[in-house]
Amino acid sequence: MRRGWAALAATLLLVGCSSGSQGASSSSTTAASTTVPTASVVASVDLGDAPWGVAVAAGATWVPLEGGSVARIDPSTNRIVASVRIAGSPRAIAGGGAGLWVASDDGSVSRIDPATNSVADVVQVGGSPWAVAVADDAVWVADIIGNVLRRIDPRTSNVVASVPLTGSPRAVQAVRGAVWVITVDPQSIKDITGVVSRLDPETGKVVASVASGGSPRGLVATPHDVWVSTTLGTVSRIDARSVRVVASSKVGDSSRGIALSDGALWVADVVGQRLQRIDPRTVTVVGSTALSGHPDAVTAGAGSVWVTTLDRTAIRIGEG
Repeated sequence: MRRGWAALAATLLLVGCSSGSQGASSSSTTAASTTVPTASVVASVDLGDAPWGVAVAAGATWVPLEGGSVARIDPSTNRIVASVRIAGSPRAIAGGGAGLWVASDDGSVSRIDPATNSVADVVQVGGSPWAVAVADDAVWVADIIGNVLRRIDPRTSNVVASVPLTGSPRAVQAVRGAVWVITVDPQSIKDITGVVSRLDPETGKVVASVASGGSPRGLVATPHDVWVSTTLGTVSRIDARSVRVVASSKVGDSSRGIALSDGALWVADVVGQRLQRIDPRTVTVVGSTALSGHPDAVTAGAGSVWVTTLDRTAIRIGEG
């Protein structure tokens, strides 16, 4: 499922400006009226193509590009040093104990070997992959059209489980003892109805679910907490044990990607053209960095935060 990037960017901006009610939570606050920069832009890399996510792995930053490749950026020079051709057009990327994996719109999932800058394996999962999460012993792939979560055994490169979902999956995270997935009502054009579910990685069964409180876009999880960003500009913290929203804040105009690093949450505000630094416990804004573009995906690692933009750039930011 392909769309013109300019049309997609315009749609994102319009949706981000829409209003709606927030889900209930035990704590609700608003963004600080005045913030001070807590991080600075270190470099901006021209990608030359539309990015679909970003990941840090094997001492490099990896950005999948619409045209069917993954760019490798060397953080020592902030330059693209390799381009890995993959099948189809990439839709998501993730790295973890089982390696670096890229999901594509042709129903394939590719494992990249950073040592050779080449594709080491390709797994055909079918459907329309949209999100991917990598654990030590599994690779989880979310099918946005088929409403299915598939599990790949990285040792055999076989699909060993297919978990039906009640909604269309938009993001997935795997942590010790749990898999978290965001789903939306496939009948809702604006994706307003969002649900965050905890799955048992062994059985694939949904253990518990909670409303996301808006149109969900970003997801990051630890064994203790889960955070969700929405196009309404909110971020919510969910207690992983009770699967209840324990804090929720308005942190920007329209929140997109979200990442956790060194005691801070980093949230992309696509409409406000800024990266927000959020206190993970209270989910309130503690700093803001202006960007020369519309940020989308975010990742953090090795002392830096990387943001890809709808303007075809990758921006490196020092954590400050």
